[in-house]
Amino acid sequence: MKSKIIKIALYIQLILSVILLLLLILSDFGLILPSDNYFARTLLHFSTILLIFSAAIQLRTRKE
Repeated sequence: MKSKIIKIALYIQLILSVILLLLLILSDFGLILPSDNYFARTLLHFSTILLIFSAAIQLRTRKE
């Protein structure tokens, strides 16, 4: 039961991080919440991509 909850939490993390990345891309084009701070946006993009990879790797290793 605990492993199913962890797996569901990882799927939720993966879905939310993909949504965050899509929102960041939309903000790059100025469609929602445009920002001029390029350094912060770049770091936010990198951290979101790392979050997606982390969730995907954890899901792949938890296949039972």
